[in-house]
Amino acid sequence: MVATPHKLYRDSSPDTSALPVRTVEEVISEAGEKVAWVIENLLARGAVTEFSGLAKKGGKTTFWCHAIAAGARGEDHAGFATEPAKYLYLTEQGNNFAEALRRSGLEEHPDRISIVQFKDVSAVGWERLIQSAGAEAKRRNLDALIVDTFTVFARLKGSEENESGVIAERMRVLNLVAQRYNIGVVLIRHAGKDGTPRGSSAFEGVADICVTIARPEGRHALTVRKIAGVGRYGEWERNIELTEGGYISLGTDDKLEFRKAVRFAKAVLPASPQSGMKKQEMLDKREGDDKNITARTLDRALAWLVEQGDVGEKQLMNQRGRPKVYWLAYKPPGISTGVSTKPHHTHTGFGENKPNGGSEDTEIYSRQTLSNTYDGGENKLGVDNNRQASFSRERSSEQKSLSDRQGVVVELQADNISSSLAPRSGPPGGTSLCNRSDVVEETFSKKCIHGFVGGKGCYLHDSEHPYRKRVRGEGA
Repeated sequence: MVATPHKLYRDSSPDTSALPVRTVEEVISEAGEKVAWVIENLLARGAVTEFSGLAKKGGKTTFWCHAIAAGARGEDHAGFATEPAKYLYLTEQGNNFAEALRRSGLEEHPDRISIVQFKDVSAVGWERLIQSAGAEAKRRNLDALIVDTFTVFARLKGSEENESGVIAERMRVLNLVAQRYNIGVVLIRHAGKDGTPRGSSAFEGVADICVTIARPEGRHALTVRKIAGVGRYGEWERNIELTEGGYISLGTDDKLEFRKAVRFAKAVLPASPQSGMKKQEMLDKREGDDKNITARTLDRALAWLVEQGDVGEKQLMNQRGRPKVYWLAYKPPGISTGVSTKPHHTHTGFGENKPNGGSEDTEIYSRQTLSNTYDGGENKLGVDNNRQASFSRERSSEQKSLSDRQGVVVELQADNISSSLAPRSGPPGGTSLCNRSDVVEETFSKKCIHGFVGGKGCYLHDSEHPYRKRVRGEGA
C-alpha cells in the first residue's frame, strides 16, 4: 500500500524538506461526501465537540451516558439520530459514576463503553494521557473519546481556564487525536453561573461543535433542559426531557409552551356549552407552572383545539366586545372523532356539497355550538338551550341559501348529541323550526349517507332508533 504524504512526513527524519502536500481529490476522498456523524449534530468523526453546562445541576454526565445507551439500542437521543458506537470515557468521578451507568441502562451494554477514572491516571500528564487514549481507542476499534471534565484532566490551575495560550495548547492535543485516529472527541466543562460557557474564547475557536445544556427560562419540570449547538455544521436549539426511556425532544420553546397551553386548556374547560368559559376566565385559573402561559399562546392552543374538534367555540354576539366562550366538545362512543366545531359538509359521492351547489342529495351540516341568541343564560327564542338550533352571524342568509334545496341540517349539542337533532332548514313548504319535543324529518326514497333507505334504522335520521330512544329515557 502506498503511504500517504502525511505518513511519509511523520515517519521521515526531522531534516526532510518534503511537506505532506495533498491534492483536492485526496482531501475530498478522505473526508467523504457526508459528515460522519456518531450522533447527529452532536458528535462527528475527526471533530471535537465542546459540551458545557452548570456544575452538578446541568446533567452533562447523565446526558452523555444516555447518549451512549441510546446508540447501543439503535434509538434516537434527544431527537438526534445515533450510531451504535463504542466509547472510551475518561471520568473524574469515583464510585458515583456507577449510578450514572445504571440509570442510563449501560449495564445492559457493557461492550459499548470503556472507562478510565482520574484516580488511576492522576500522575499522567495531559498530552501523554490524551495521546495514549487516542491510541487505545484505535487499538480497541472505538469510535469516540469523552473527557469529563476537561479542567480536571488538563490540570488547569487558578485562572488558567481564562488564558487563551494555555487553553489553545490543551485543545490542540484533542484536535490532533480526533483527526489522526478519525474518532469523535468530546470535552465536557463547566459553565458560569449564568449558564454560558466560562473561560477563554479559545475553546470555541478550536472546537468544531460547541454545545450548551441548561435549564430553560420559565417554570419547567426538573427533567427538562434546553440544549443549543453552533459550529462548522450549522446552528440549532431545542428543549429536551429526561424520561425513563432516555432523553426525548420537546421541540423549541414555542412548541413547549404551546403543548403546555393545550394541556392547561383541556384541564380547566367545562364539559357543557352552557358553562363555557371566556379566555380571561381561563387565564385567571393559571397556577404554578401554568402561570407562564401567555394570552397569545393560549389563543394559539384554543384555535388548534377548536380545529381538531376537541373544544367547542361560541361568540356571544349580544355581549360587549363579543367575547368567545369555550368548552370541551362531546364525542360519543362509536361516532367519529372528526366532529368539529367548524361547519363541514358531508360528501355524498354525487358531486361537491357547496353552500349553493346543485346536489339534491341529503347533506348533514353539524357542529357543536351555542345559539347566538343565548345571552347570559337567557334564551330569547323561548326554546330549550339544549335543543335549540344554532345560528351564525350570517344565519339569515345562510338559512335562505340552505332552504333553497332539499336536505336536513342538524345540530349536535355537546350534552345530548343524539336527541337534539333540530333541523335548521327544510325543503320548500317544510317546517324550519321545532319546539322542545318535535324533530322534523324529511323522508327520502334514496339512501342516507350511512346507506339506510329513507334513513330508517340510521341513528342520525331515525328518531325511533334504539340509541336515540335510550338517550331520551324511553324504553330499557
